[in-house]
Amino acid sequence: MGKLPENILEYAFDKNWFRMFVPEEFGGENLSLSQGICEIYKAASIDGSLGWCINLGAGAGYFSGFLSDQACMEIFLNPYAAIAGSGMVGGNAQEVDDVFILNGKWDMCTGSAHATHFTVNAKTESGEVRSFIIPSNQINIEENWSKLGMINSSTCSIWMNKAIIPNYYQFDIGKIEVTNPGHIHRLEFYTFARYCMVAAFLGMLDSFAKKLRHIDAEMSEKIKSISNSNWNEVIDLAKKTDLELKSNDIYNGEKAIAEVVCNCTKSSFEALEKLPYQYGMELLDRQKALHTLYFDILVAGQHPLLR
Repeated sequence: MGKLPENILEYAFDKNWFRMFVPEEFGGENLSLSQGICEIYKAASIDGSLGWCINLGAGAGYFSGFLSDQACMEIFLNPYAAIAGSGMVGGNAQEVDDVFILNGKWDMCTGSAHATHFTVNAKTESGEVRSFIIPSNQINIEENWSKLGMINSSTCSIWMNKAIIPNYYQFDIGKIEVTNPGHIHRLEFYTFARYCMVAAFLGMLDSFAKKLRHIDAEMSEKIKSISNSNWNEVIDLAKKTDLELKSNDIYNGEKAIAEVVCNCTKSSFEALEKLPYQYGMELLDRQKALHTLYFDILVAGQHPLLR
């Protein structure tokens, strides 16, 4: 399984990136949206797989707002707490007394190699879809990532057979349970996720432009201009959203960021699609940094929330 190098992973823990959206009382940073996406951008500028792991891992830390204080204490006080997971509905959950018993399989869980917990969606006996968080010692990992990019993101399938968790490890996204939530927990989930996704995408694009400079300065500047203009638009919108979150119980704002994200991905891909013809061997050489970044960007751009 491809995974983050130990020095890069340790750096991420030192920066507390996986807990950036967790309340401070549980060891988190309680960052605002604009602050958080700047950190995701920085991570992705260092390494594409790192940026993607932080995007999704810190994004899962956002679920802390929808867990009880007891669950947050048990999960996030660990300085090495990191959450992986899947947004798909891939299993079933049976409630027995004060526990849930889970079975099923879920695909594309990024950060599996370093995760202490996994979040999944499963159907209860009544057919209702609920969200759960499960300790990694009850998870089986299937190493099946075959994509050309994000090779060090440890993106895998997971499965579990009769995993048992306390009933307070069940949560409903959007329903605040923690006693002292951050403003970020008032933001609608898909809106939040789009911001995190595009920050990682643009961090990779910026890094790619810098590494392209020694080959083609003109094309490097063109891609850098696309990256900068889109990032400025994203961060301005995030700051406006921060202000909205201070005065609203729940805030959506998905339409505005969705439009920005779609334009961002489209303009980026239009520039990138010309490169294989011009610099084919440089992009196809697995030992070249451009190769890794190029395919990381292509894979990231396939995510539905970047479309």
